[in-house]
Amino acid sequence: MSAKDRLLKNVLIFSIGNFGSRFLVFLLVPLFSFYLSTPEMGFYDMVVVTVGLIVPVASLQLAESIYRWLLDVEDEKLKVIVSTSLLSLSCAIFVVLVLYLIGTYFFPLEYRGIIGFYFIVMCLYPFCLAIARGMKKNKLYALSGIVNSAVLVIVNWVLLAVYSFGVESLFIANILANIVSILMIIYGTRLWRYISALDFSKPLLSEFISYSLPLIPNAVSWWFINSANRYIILFFLGQSSNGIYALSSRLAMALYAVNSIFNLAWQESAITEFNKEHRDKLYSETFNRYFILEMTLIILLIPLSKIYVLNFVAEAYIDSWKYIPILFIGVAFATFSTFFATGYMSAKKTMGAFSTTIIGAIVNIVAAWLLVPKIGLQGASIGLAIGFVVTWSLRVWQTQKFFKITFDKSKMIWITILTAFALYLVFVLDNLWGLIMFSISSSLVFVFMNKPLIKSILLKIRGGMRKAS
Repeated sequence: MSAKDRLLKNVLIFSIGNFGSRFLVFLLVPLFSFYLSTPEMGFYDMVVVTVGLIVPVASLQLAESIYRWLLDVEDEKLKVIVSTSLLSLSCAIFVVLVLYLIGTYFFPLEYRGIIGFYFIVMCLYPFCLAIARGMKKNKLYALSGIVNSAVLVIVNWVLLAVYSFGVESLFIANILANIVSILMIIYGTRLWRYISALDFSKPLLSEFISYSLPLIPNAVSWWFINSANRYIILFFLGQSSNGIYALSSRLAMALYAVNSIFNLAWQESAITEFNKEHRDKLYSETFNRYFILEMTLIILLIPLSKIYVLNFVAEAYIDSWKYIPILFIGVAFATFSTFFATGYMSAKKTMGAFSTTIIGAIVNIVAAWLLVPKIGLQGASIGLAIGFVVTWSLRVWQTQKFFKITFDKSKMIWITILTAFALYLVFVLDNLWGLIMFSISSSLVFVFMNKPLIKSILLKIRGGMRKAS
């Protein structure tokens, strides 16, 4: 199977698990808006982003290490890799959990126990996903994503709409969904066969730490670009505004859902093809196609997101549509940055990922700090977008020593102009029919610009259906 065919196959597999599952979670947005106040939504979002800061440090980013090592491993070394990483992760989680319980004993925290459980599953679930992917059990990975989101939607709906549990229902739903998915992966990979304290290897752990240690500050810096704006909003505008921004961010995750499908498939292909002669050609063709796909998808999602918010979201959150388009731009350049980060991973030189991310984080925080007091929530979304654009630009320059990408500059310029025009239109058009016509035009642009890719996907699906029959 060629590199392109393998990439397309993996994209389709991950699409089943990720796009369908993310769509289910997307349905939760109206539910949250009608059953949670803006301060409650703001509180939940602050807990989520704070745990998101702690998890990379507590987990030592071992999920990244085990995935990278499993891609190259021989069967006889599988037990050593899994045992070493899992035992190390368990010890790290235990230490952080003890510190958390001591800290919250002296400084009481609402929902202390449930937040502690949430932290544990948020460390373990990505680790299990990395094992499934590293073992190339992509179908299991996809299925676990679907089940995770289905449980999340059902439990949230029951606890919020039926029993009126409030904000705690969001934590309970996440914990149960992740536990179910973890158990699925454990059973699907027969993980217990590869766990033994006798197979723990200190030299291997040193290799893991050498690889993952630079990824910890990188992940923390990535968090600063993605989430530090919440604290700036909280400081200048309050918890209620943070709730509105949190809903905007969740809607922007519709684009991230599509991005994560590609990122997962590309990461595997980029690593396996890194030492091949056709590498630069493959990387260039893939990025240029992906840039067009991403930006034309943004052009389509910009009017659709406004229609969605105005018609399906509670009145208290109605202004959230204003911040989504710029957040889309930020998410796009975050994905482009991740694309170039494969160079660091493939070469096992992860320090560069940290340096570029920390600069982007500083730019984001400074921009948000200056803009939020002057223009409100839009300052946070602009700061995020600028931060990711800077990170991507630095990685383009820095990864030239790993691979050389030839950009299709003419198409990139035209797509950028069209995106700017779409941003202008969404703020000018106030009536539903105008937004619908805008959406139809955007759909035609999307299909026209991505015709070769759409044709390839349809042929792949048709071929799969023929084999199945």
